[in-house]
Amino acid sequence: MKIIKKTTVGLLVIFLVLPVLNMGAADEKKQELSEADKKAQELVEQYATPGENHKFLDSFVGEWDSLVKYYTAPGAEPFIYKEQISVKWILGGRYTQALLKGNLLGKEYEIFVYNGYDNYKKEFFSIQLSTLNTGYYLGTGSLDKSGKIRTDTSVVDDPTEGKVNTKAVTTLLDRNTYRYEFYILDDKGKETLVMEVIYNRK
Repeated sequence: MKIIKKTTVGLLVIFLVLPVLNMGAADEKKQELSEADKKAQELVEQYATPGENHKFLDSFVGEWDSLVKYYTAPGAEPFIYKEQISVKWILGGRYTQALLKGNLLGKEYEIFVYNGYDNYKKEFFSIQLSTLNTGYYLGTGSLDKSGKIRTDTSVVDDPTEGKVNTKAVTTLLDRNTYRYEFYILDDKGKETLVMEVIYNRK
């Protein structure tokens, strides 16, 4: 809590208080940061600056075509359809914004996906918003040792099943291809594949 409090104070001092204080007459003495506030500033900048883990997200920036396999039940033949995705950096290279467009069972849809890496929590996260519902998906996870496979977990509110545990696995196959797999988990942790998508760079 001390770090959070000090960081908050640092933010207020750096971004709110000092600009106001420095707007006075030109002959006023320049305000100086205390050592504690300098350390707070350094901490804020450390957490606010994109780092090594953001390079993984850069692999997905661009335009993609995809083939989606959607499974409604274990062992059943999947629905197969195409999807387009456009990914770009936003907010100074801190997050990526992906726009997915497709047509499932005659219904067109759009999905916004925001991905990032939290330097403070040391984890990746994904936030999804779409025209298919009024809720949101929030997953968090990490990379494996190879740096090519990201696994996220989440608890999803399903209108028919209640709370459902899920897992999403994103695998970089090469610079121009990646695979996305989405699973639901039962109470015993058994995984059932719901969706598999292969993305190819345009």
